[in-house]
Amino acid sequence: MKNWMQDLLKRIKEDLAKAHKSWTMWVNGMVTTLSGAWLYLLANPDALQQIQAAVPDLQQYMSAKVYASITAALGIVNLILRIKTSGRLAEK
Repeated sequence: MKNWMQDLLKRIKEDLAKAHKSWTMWVNGMVTTLSGAWLYLLANPDALQQIQAAVPDLQQYMSAKVYASITAALGIVNLILRIKTSGRLAEK
């Protein structure tokens, strides 16, 4: 393997070893997981129909405005964490 490839793999291993300390990694991991679950539901019509049947019950707990506010807050938190995280994960 070429030297640059070994250096790259070493850097990736160092970053991944400290990734659990990064709030950005945690938030983005949760958002990605929820997005994947949402895409699964969109691809599975039966599951989507069951959720659509439950939506009227859920709306008493979370209106469209609340949902939009939560989504906006997640975006803002992600931006703040991304700005805060300026160093490599291996340096944490």
